[in-house]
Amino acid sequence: MAEVTGRKYELQINPKTNKALIMTRKRVNTNDAFRQFNNNEVDVLLINQSGSTGASAHAIITPKVVKEKVKQRVMIVLQAELDINTEVQKRGRINRTGQIYKPIYDYVNSAIPAEKRLMMMLQKKLKSLDANTTSNQKSSTKILDVPDFLNKYGDRIVAEYLKENLEVNTLLDDPLGLATREVDGAELEDAAHRVSGRVAVLSTAMQQDFYNEISNRYNEYVEYLKQIGEYDLEVEAMDLQTETQSSRAVIVGKGGTSEFGDDSILETVMANVLKKPFSRQELNNLLVESLQGKEGRELQKEVKLEYEGYMGEQLNHEVAENVSYYEDLIHKIPQEKKIQKLVEKGASEEAQEVIKARTNELHKAMADSEEKIKRSFNNRRQYLESIFSSFYVGRNLNYPVNSYDGGQELAPAVFLGFIIDRKKKNPYAPSSMRLRFALASSNKYIAIPASYAQDVRAIIGASVGLPHLDKESLLAKWEASIKESTVDRKIRHIITGNVLQAFSAFKGKLVSYTTIDGGIKKGILMPEYWEPKNDVQQKTVVPISRAMKIIRSLTIGSSITTKNGVSIFRQPGKFKLVVSAARSKGGDTYLDPDLLNIVDRNNFEKISDRMTASVDENRIDEFVQVLQEKFNDSVSLSPPQYELIKGEIPKREPRAKPIMVMLPKQSQSQMEQLELEALALELELELLNFAA
Repeated sequence: MAEVTGRKYELQINPKTNKALIMTRKRVNTNDAFRQFNNNEVDVLLINQSGSTGASAHAIITPKVVKEKVKQRVMIVLQAELDINTEVQKRGRINRTGQIYKPIYDYVNSAIPAEKRLMMMLQKKLKSLDANTTSNQKSSTKILDVPDFLNKYGDRIVAEYLKENLEVNTLLDDPLGLATREVDGAELEDAAHRVSGRVAVLSTAMQQDFYNEISNRYNEYVEYLKQIGEYDLEVEAMDLQTETQSSRAVIVGKGGTSEFGDDSILETVMANVLKKPFSRQELNNLLVESLQGKEGRELQKEVKLEYEGYMGEQLNHEVAENVSYYEDLIHKIPQEKKIQKLVEKGASEEAQEVIKARTNELHKAMADSEEKIKRSFNNRRQYLESIFSSFYVGRNLNYPVNSYDGGQELAPAVFLGFIIDRKKKNPYAPSSMRLRFALASSNKYIAIPASYAQDVRAIIGASVGLPHLDKESLLAKWEASIKESTVDRKIRHIITGNVLQAFSAFKGKLVSYTTIDGGIKKGILMPEYWEPKNDVQQKTVVPISRAMKIIRSLTIGSSITTKNGVSIFRQPGKFKLVVSAARSKGGDTYLDPDLLNIVDRNNFEKISDRMTASVDENRIDEFVQVLQEKFNDSVSLSPPQYELIKGEIPKREPRAKPIMVMLPKQSQSQMEQLELEALALELELELLNFAA
């Protein structure tokens, strides 16, 4: 074994006495250690950060090692580096160009479940590094692939888990504050990271339950989001083979040489339909499988009875546990320190009074706790009973699909049954149950966790008034409904160009897709039923500094409003500025010192629920420039307004690609050299002209 660690000392052990001397360690030069390893003179190379850069240890032929003697490299990582760059550099020692065998990486961790978090954090860092260097988060997946829920979806899953497992939440000291109040989505940021950091204090059995349950729920949630096209943590590759029908800029970029200065383009394309709804025969087979020879209503009654029996048992169990807990506390009252001190002082009567008061206090706490348990059970029971009453196998339904402008499209659907894993600790917890639907659209099939009450209630609401259909009528209606979706290609809408700029304004799926001519593009694929209506269809968003001509051309009394809510009204000789008085909405504007230096009297005045100020028409350019530079503000322009300034918006300048000319060798003739030199000069002149 050779070592590259930078250690100065070693222990020299005496096997007879089992004692050791601290000795100065003979250090081997880094290059010598790597050379010995590459020449098979040592079998193992022990390195830390000291050996993470510089030398190489990949599987290659050396003057002392022939091809048949070259060994495959295996790196066993006992502790990952905190700096992900150092970790990747360290791994790179055995993974180099020219190697004969690809290396193997083994990350070693103990059987303690909490150590999974360390692997998740390492994977999170690797994803970030991969995205920055290769625009692909999955580059390192083959090396390290662990369930990773340290993201916004995991935050929601972890919060739901703690709400349903109050014992775990209490042991972790309520890290999200769920015991005292409802927590909104904004407050759940980094919830998975915070909670998993405390899980190590639990027993290993509870740790294992936590990670198994969270991983299962997370995977189910991600699968659901992918089914409805709302999973946006990774770019999905899709063979759409798009053919562009029309395109227009919806958000104008800032220009410059960077890709981030490009426009965001809305493309209407003809694309492949990758998923088609179940055929009539396939749906019939699914219904037969789910019904198992029974009627849908009959199965519905069985599930409801089973659920009611289970909930009754659980309620009795929790009430009994609650009584046992408080009776134990009551039994131990005489042993409490306060009462023991009174007994020691001889104040037995006072001690009896304290015991009586304490007993009454615990009886009241027991009753309150029991009431809380029953109330919690009743709330959960009401919701789940409404689900069991609303859905039965074969029910004719409408599935609402949200469109961009807030409206809804209704896709015909059929309920296929519940997924209830009775092996789970709490099989009837809303997050453990899923509802299965067949959809007469390209989504085809969706399994929704029962905990997503808003989605489930939306289906119930959209299906009110639909008649019950027997099986044959249901299949006939289904066959008629799927005709439109059972096509090979259909019109879709994709946002391309500057995708990052458009991501906050357009809710869709990030995709890398193929084009009809064999190319590959990235964009935001809008939902199947989405149509560019109203503002999206008619207006174009441009940086406010580009709209200066429009602002100056406003007629007296007319106005324009920016994305950040700044309304600019034209008045004789000046402009009136109006923003919301709420600090969360308009505070950044009316408190900004640079803007206050520009407006009249250096102040915004409050009128009702608005803050107003005036600015001289000669200084409106300065005001707009601050809005652009400090707040990245923008405005939506109508087609005539956009046409007015369209020609004045500079487009991104393409980067000049270097042209390499191979110069001739000395053996070539003088004429060939002159011809090549002349060609090089022509190319150089063309390049200069292009740059000019």
